[in-house]
Amino acid sequence: MEYRYEVLHINRLENWITITSNDEFDFEEPDSFIYLLKKIREETNGKIESVGDMQYSIHGDGLGLIYQWDSCFGISVIYPENVTEEDVIEFLKHFF
Repeated sequence: MEYRYEVLHINRLENWITITSNDEFDFEEPDSFIYLLKKIREETNGKIESVGDMQYSIHGDGLGLIYQWDSCFGISVIYPENVTEEDVIEFLKHFF
């Protein structure tokens, strides 16, 4: 299945962005999250590393992002303080 993603919410105070897929709030299954991680990994020639419970980094994404999924918020991307949300959104839109 091909997924369409879009930015749902930006939290500038805590440096995270919530995105949704296919205009649905399907937080029961992480399928669209897994698909996005694999797509980013493939296109950046990166390596996925688990950094917490359903939290992953992709060595090679160039921004040091943490990709997270949970049944409450769905897909979130946490970005470091030295990266702007505009940079993160520009990077992610390449995969949307």
